Amino acid sequence: MKNIKNIYKLLLMLPIVFMVSCDNSDDIDEVLTKTTTSSTNTIFIETDATHEQGILLSSLAPVTLTVGINNAPSTDVTAGFSVTRDGATAVEGVDYTLADVTIAAGENFGSSDITFLTNGTFEITVSSTSSGAQIVANKAIYLVPSEVTFTLTWGDAFYDYDLFLMSGMDASFVDIYANPLPAGVDVLAFSNGFTTTETFDVIPPIGDSFIYIEDYWNDNASIPCVLTITVDGVDQTFDITMDMDKFGLSIETTVGSDGFPEYSFSAL
Repeated sequence: MKNIKNIYKLLLMLPIVFMVSCDNSDDIDEVLTKTTTSSTNTIFIETDATHEQGILLSSLAPVTLTVGINNAPSTDVTAGFSVTRDGATAVEGVDYTLADVTIAAGENFGSSDITFLTNGTFEITVSSTSSGAQIVANKAIYLVPSEVTFTLTWGDAFYDYDLFLMSGMDASFVDIYANPLPAGVDVLAFSNGFTTTETFDVIPPIGDSFIYIEDYWNDNASIPCVLTITVDGVDQTFDITMDMDKFGLSIETTVGSDGFPEYSFSAL
């Protein structure tokens, strides 16, 4: 079995939008200064001000969603949620999972993990509370992109290549199995089977990342390979000759005008 050291997946959550539209800006300032220094992933209830935030996720993994209230309650308060996906009602268990939040007596915040099971634009609002507290239009907006599929194929099963997505590129880095990873180089996704196809699904991080291909047996035999990248059902292919371990592709990920990632791929 192949032994991979220092390999882990990176979950990157990038805040991209935070908008405040105030009926009374002093109210929201008061909440923030008295109870917390940040409102990231927080929906406030019972406040005169309204605000919304957008979060771009680079992995379909649980995210902690917090509910805040102006005045600490004397008894526990349970808050339920309304969730939409792309403007329509989202289906719990199909599009997302999210349990109700309890704000304990004497506290200003409670939290629960939300997991997105599909991609799209999700809006989450508080829809009910056990206390009968006033509910306003505060919302959290999550932009959940589709994963990108990377697939490497070749013809002869005698050869074995492994596929990696790396956060950095180091020209002195020649063997992912023999050497520790250089500073600034991390493995974000990988496939290391024994067939003539290696593939994984991942959302590349904002900024630069790189595809690294390892010749596991170090044959250096100049074998033609095809790297196929599938974004939203559209394929783009690159021909790569595997004559050594190499970085074969660079990926530049930016945020488009709609808030979702856009990719530029370049052969190395």
